[in-house]
Amino acid sequence: MKKYYLLILFLFVTSLSIAQNSTFGFKLGPNYFYSNYELDDPIGKYQFGAFSNFKVYKFISIQTEFLFAKKAFERPYRDSWEVKAKGSYLDIPIFIQLQPIKQIAIYSGGQIGFRLNHKLEYNPTNNLQGHERSLEERPLSLLVGLSIHPLKHWSMEGRYSIEVARSNSALDFRGWQFFVNYTF
Repeated sequence: MKKYYLLILFLFVTSLSIAQNSTFGFKLGPNYFYSNYELDDPIGKYQFGAFSNFKVYKFISIQTEFLFAKKAFERPYRDSWEVKAKGSYLDIPIFIQLQPIKQIAIYSGGQIGFRLNHKLEYNPTNNLQGHERSLEERPLSLLVGLSIHPLKHWSMEGRYSIEVARSNSALDFRGWQFFVNYTF
């Protein structure tokens, strides 16, 4: 746990040291997650948080975020459902952003999440009690996204996220996240 506190402290100190080349703001929006291999019926939830963007070169920057995210999915089984997973997470994405023109940016990076709480519901006809701890406490994800900046302080973005480190590949979160951002 000390490693995570040191990471957060490092990011904070880094942001102070290069503040003249940085921007920050707030973001919120919906997310749609589903389980591995089940693309049919994603469940919509929400997320919100803050971000900071540090310009490294003319069109290259590093962005960090702190997001509170509600996530959920159902893993169907025939006409009913087998398992329904819900969770609240504190997600910390860090990614490299390329902005070839002022109105569009593309980015890719990683994300660590800290599970705040979770709930798993099972169909009583199935024997799934062995998966009680299947939602990761600290999921690691890869993400890729696109950001559009139509107005001076406002932007919209969409990203795809996929968990890459998990104990049970049948119960992971994959999905789309959409945001409206306000930059100061």
